[in-house]
Amino acid sequence: MPWLVDGDNLLGSWPGWERSAEGRRQLARLLDQWSRACGRRVMVVFDGPGPPGVGVVHSGAGRSADEWIVGFLRRQNQPRTWRVVTSDRSLAERARALGAETEPSHRFRARLSEAVARQDREDDKPRGPVSVAEWLRYFGLDDDPASR
Repeated sequence: MPWLVDGDNLLGSWPGWERSAEGRRQLARLLDQWSRACGRRVMVVFDGPGPPGVGVVHSGAGRSADEWIVGFLRRQNQPRTWRVVTSDRSLAERARALGAETEPSHRFRARLSEAVARQDREDDKPRGPVSVAEWLRYFGLDDDPASR
């Protein structure tokens, strides 16, 4: 199921994240990583004008991301195949009325945080065959001063 993310709503609900150009770039990168890791299509929609990117849409001048998302769902043959991420009650109601599923921003943040933590744990693991000596060096348990 592809995901359609109300980007500014997600940023605004995330403690420590700002609704700024840099915050938008960071969120877009995180969503791209998550998308590739889970094999799901993700589009993030931000309010107002801005540069396009892979999986990034800006609603344009004078149009909100909410309006863009509803218009997008209306143009879909099967809007029920989309899941909209937002904590905006009005947008969530309109998306559900069109047949889409919804997920609150806080729940999606938890999903992203878990995926990032899992990826970090996997990145710490050595890749490929590893000898006992390499493991001992990795954990600082080798007794051979020449190997240091």
